[in-house]
Amino acid sequence: YHDAQLISAGTVSQLVISNLQNADLGAYVVVVSNRFGWSTSMAAVLTLNTAALSVAFAPNPDSLVNSIIVQSDRKILVSGRFTNLCGMSRGGLARLNQDGTLDAEFAPDTDGYVNALLAQPDGKIVVGGVFSRICGQGRTNLARLNQDGSLDSMVFSCLDYSVSCLALQEDGTILVGGSRAGGQTSRLLSRFFPNGALDIGFQPEISGEYGQAIVSALALQPDGKILVGGNFAYYDEESHHWQIESGDFEILIGASSANTPLKTIVRVNSPYQKQKS
Repeated sequence: YHDAQLISAGTVSQLVISNLQNADLGAYVVVVSNRFGWSTSMAAVLTLNTAALSVAFAPNPDSLVNSIIVQSDRKILVSGRFTNLCGMSRGGLARLNQDGTLDAEFAPDTDGYVNALLAQPDGKIVVGGVFSRICGQGRTNLARLNQDGSLDSMVFSCLDYSVSCLALQEDGTILVGGSRAGGQTSRLLSRFFPNGALDIGFQPEISGEYGQAIVSALALQPDGKILVGGNFAYYDEESHHWQIESGDFEILIGASSANTPLKTIVRVNSPYQKQKS
């Protein structure tokens, strides 16, 4: 029964509703009967989220959007490969008002594109991507902006790869992951102190050659451990096989990095190990 009305197709064990409409919403009950009587189930209420797309919110970037952050004042930071947003010139980085219109006062133009955004508690914004200049000044792939979009005087040191992702640790240090053209196997995940200096004691090895290795995602657990995602395997032209490191890898699944109820350890025994010289 649907809202106390008999369903003509409800005499089978399964009820399938195709092309759900508002008229299908409401209470459903199952009545089972035989010659001794009948039994009625508890009601199952079917609801539908009818929220509509806001056609008034239309920034219309001319290319990919890679990262979005909603600030505490509800303004929206947007980064990507676009050069035009809301009909105005913007080099991969812009800020929108709540209604989707462009925040004209925020205009930190770059000569490349921005992959990652990080909002610090003090309101400053760390941006990472592929660029050599931002706000008209030289910065290689990583920079920090003031809240108004002007360039912060702090300079990150010793970064020689393109940036794909950022994360902020509790002590204010900044994790930076990315990839390097040419497939070199050295540092693809770095940590910087709040003053921009490189933490030389943090040197996790990320294996990869021939342009295959990339650190594309970072998340922090409540215990301070760091989750790293990306492409760590590579194709070895000498052995003609895809390579991956042997070892134990912890897989965590959940709604967020703070809620991972499912976890397991996967042991990888790679049959192809390239000999290190």
